[in-house]
Amino acid sequence: MLTVSECSARDICRLLEVGRERISVVGVPISHTYAPRLNAEAALRAEGIELPSGPKVMSIGDCARYKNLELLVRAMATPALSGAHLVRVGARLSSGLVRLAETLGVAGRVVELGPVSREAVVCLYSACDVVAQPSSYEGFGMPVAEAMACGTPVVCSDRGALPEVAGGATMVIPLDPEAPGKNPEVARAFGHALERAIDDELFTAELREKGLRRAVAFRPETLAPLLEAAYALAMGRAGTPAFESAAG
Repeated sequence: MLTVSECSARDICRLLEVGRERISVVGVPISHTYAPRLNAEAALRAEGIELPSGPKVMSIGDCARYKNLELLVRAMATPALSGAHLVRVGARLSSGLVRLAETLGVAGRVVELGPVSREAVVCLYSACDVVAQPSSYEGFGMPVAEAMACGTPVVCSDRGALPEVAGGATMVIPLDPEAPGKNPEVARAFGHALERAIDDELFTAELREKGLRRAVAFRPETLAPLLEAAYALAMGRAGTPAFESAAG
């Protein structure tokens, strides 16, 4: 059996009562298309995407409840982020999240781009200052890996496989297990982490370098031999798993 993270492996063991020795872990490959882009905003304008000036926090994906976007909307209300825009890529915020943004006074700083091309996604990673991933669960966390590959700082939660994928190269904020999206202290902590990623140039440069190094673990050439070994093991051509998880 093959899965993409140790977190997923643990869940499989727990839910399906599968022995851990039967599971191989190989992370999700990140194409070399995902890399830092020069003149990213000019490339986006060529695709008809005009970003606002000033700091930009990127959020990408759907709006399912586990994405915990309520926390991100609350974090954007942090006074230190009053000049920052939230750039949403993918599914648009739900009506409930829009009402929350209006109540908190941040609705005017939310930029909804909807679905865009992969090239635009790569340019957006480079054009934005930080990527936010506040999910209450992720079996892997593609935006974290993609953002690191593009040299963009990441602030993520401590849930699911996110810390595992981050590998110490992002800022990880612990969520409240009872109220992952509503705790005001957690929202402030997430907001201050976003602020630091925007304003602290030395720290940001450190995060960029750490992220680029960490992203190597998810490049196709790194994962190919691990995947080959996993298939060999599954087909009985290997005695024991002689490889390590690339997601851990």
